[in-house]
Amino acid sequence: LFFEKILSKDSSVSCASCHKPDFGFADTSAFSLGIHNRLTKRNTPSVLNMKNRPYFFWDGRAESLEKQALMPISNPDEMGLPIQEAIERLNKNETYKKLFKNLAAAFAAFEKTLETGDSKFDLAFDNKGKLSAQEERGRQLFLSDETHCFDCHKREDFTTDEFKNIGLYDNDQSTDKG
Repeated sequence: LFFEKILSKDSSVSCASCHKPDFGFADTSAFSLGIHNRLTKRNTPSVLNMKNRPYFFWDGRAESLEKQALMPISNPDEMGLPIQEAIERLNKNETYKKLFKNLAAAFAAFEKTLETGDSKFDLAFDNKGKLSAQEERGRQLFLSDETHCFDCHKREDFTTDEFKNIGLYDNDQSTDKG
């Protein structure tokens, strides 16, 4: 389903069009392209390590993977397909009819498998591997008081699951810069 283009109004994009597997299931551009080459409102975040998140999207508007999964399908700038129409399209396919009963649950089940682990950093942190001298310098810079990266990017998957105002948002919804 993640790669299925019939879930977009004009069958031109899938979830994987923006959540690109080769790029950590994120996008490489500031704003992704949806149907009819419409720009999305924000950068597409990675869907890696979502299993234990308390909320989803950059603004936290979905409190479960199941709710998150359906929003891009119906969003007019992303996939633009009403959910009922998506279900009708899927029900015409005998394979999909056999594989799952609930669209949101099927997406969430897939996304829960996209967990990372045992990276070179993880192994070094657990004293089971070593970083190169260059990688160690990068780690030290990341942890330094000079960069403050670790203030927000901490724990096992480099997030605090908190929202931070880094000076781009002025509380006016019409000028939300992401």
